[in-house]
Amino acid sequence: MRFFWPILLALGILSLYGKPASVSLQNAWKLPSAAHPLGCSPLGEDVLWMLLVGTGSTIFISLTARLLSSFLSLLSLYAAWIGGPAGEGLLNRASEAMITIPSLLLAMAFAFLSASGSGSGIVSMVLAVAVSEWAMTTRWLSGRIREYSRGDYVTASVLMGAGRRHLFMYQFMPFLTKDLFLLFVLFLPSSIMTVAILEFLGFSSGIEKPGLGTMVAMYQDSVFFRPLLSLAPAFVIVVLVWLSSRMRKQHS
Repeated sequence: MRFFWPILLALGILSLYGKPASVSLQNAWKLPSAAHPLGCSPLGEDVLWMLLVGTGSTIFISLTARLLSSFLSLLSLYAAWIGGPAGEGLLNRASEAMITIPSLLLAMAFAFLSASGSGSGIVSMVLAVAVSEWAMTTRWLSGRIREYSRGDYVTASVLMGAGRRHLFMYQFMPFLTKDLFLLFVLFLPSSIMTVAILEFLGFSSGIEKPGLGTMVAMYQDSVFFRPLLSLAPAFVIVVLVWLSSRMRKQHS
């Protein structure tokens, strides 16, 4: 499992800089062979290469969304802490209201709104997943801040004249960074599933480099006579979620 993160990063980089599978109509529907281990798509694209690039695309969006969600949570917590009790109360009410909305439904709504102006893309997908997971991350970290604020070292800092900004940056942040990494690992499986479902529903990151969910949706009608086209990306989604869940158990 120690190679899990390097592999994820390598696949994510592949989705950014790797070339999309080339179209070759003479190879359309070609069966698996030495040259094309998983066969070819209806357009003659190599399925194995599409699978690698598609896996990287789904992983890249998932990782970026988790990073953005963590940043937004940390930023909102800092603003609420600086704002005092009124700011903390406002943040708690906002996060509680968003938690009542199912994360997938919220992601679908935000993806539709953000993509309606400029079309579907990586940015809208990342924003949709990040916003849908912001509330849970914020609520969890907010509870941790309340726990840390009752520590003796915080009381001593306050008695010595430390302000709220000093407390957040120098007393809370060392602990919050560890909490953020834990939450990053804990929520990664759900991020991957959310991205894959959004892709399956049509919120694509790009038609030239379709993600895993997009591949399942594109070739679901051919599952009986070319099963690898749709079953292979579905299997990779399951493996990714399973591996990330194993990582979650190791860090929880």
